[in-house]
Amino acid sequence: MKKIISFVFMLTMLLACESVLFAAEPAMQTVQETPIWRIDNKNISTMPKSFRMATDPFQNKKIKGELPSRLGLENLHISGSSEFSFASYDKMIEKIKSVASGPIYIVDLRQESHGFVNGIAVSAYISRDWINVGKSTAQVEKDEKAWLRSALKAPIEISVLDDDKNAYETYKIVVDNALTEKEFVTSRGQNYLRIQATDHSSFTNEQVNDFVKFYKKLPQDAWIHFHCMAGEGRTTQIMVMYDILRNGKQVSFEDIVNRQYLLGGNNATKITVSNEKDSYKVPLYKEKVKLLKKFYEYVTTSPDDLPISWSKWIKEHNQDEE
Repeated sequence: MKKIISFVFMLTMLLACESVLFAAEPAMQTVQETPIWRIDNKNISTMPKSFRMATDPFQNKKIKGELPSRLGLENLHISGSSEFSFASYDKMIEKIKSVASGPIYIVDLRQESHGFVNGIAVSAYISRDWINVGKSTAQVEKDEKAWLRSALKAPIEISVLDDDKNAYETYKIVVDNALTEKEFVTSRGQNYLRIQATDHSSFTNEQVNDFVKFYKKLPQDAWIHFHCMAGEGRTTQIMVMYDILRNGKQVSFEDIVNRQYLLGGNNATKITVSNEKDSYKVPLYKEKVKLLKKFYEYVTTSPDDLPISWSKWIKEHNQDEE
């Protein structure tokens, strides 16, 4: 019986995702929950997890076929990682400054409310990390700031979560300072951009527009550091997209995906999951792959200055396919 229900559920989700090319928000709704103060990174002076630079050697991972081309990686000037704490950020920036010649931009890809208490990276966690799904950009920022400031009023409990998202280490702390990521990054002298991408999901057309506009205004010598929570899904997706913008006309789509995987990201075109409880991610992953392939087509068939916006281009090409 469970298998039948699971199949019907998956079929419904797949059909829903086929109705639009790129959904603005996940179609599923989460049950009301009290968010957990999740510890994303303890305030320890170590590099954030999944930190990698485009200039790093390829890791020993299995891929189909030959190793991908490294053409353009040396001049890509990007890095990626998981969330950082105060101390790990300072260590990371020291590393980036050793190779960067221009301004550094931190691109925060997290829609979920997050920030820092006493230098510790924390986020407001509910099921699927979808606490802010359906909210406007402004509302997310307002709620996030209020949530962080509430920690200054009374002691809070912060927890490390295991793979099943259950708390296995909990600490009660008195908070002396609480900052948003923008407040922290700009206080350190770096530039900051936030793209509020929903965890496990693809970017919306509007977010792609914003990203392309950001890219077109970057100084030639800029260094861009991308991060999400784990430094895998959203971070790898946007590093692939940035690589496409810079190198898509010289490097194949498969090579760009494979090399970002070998540098330390995840496989951006993988659509399978390892267990049934994560089955809701499959149609979302399919949307990610669709977007990446279409984005490669958009960049490689357009003039270098991309005069037509992504949203206009994808609308025209959707009509062509109907």
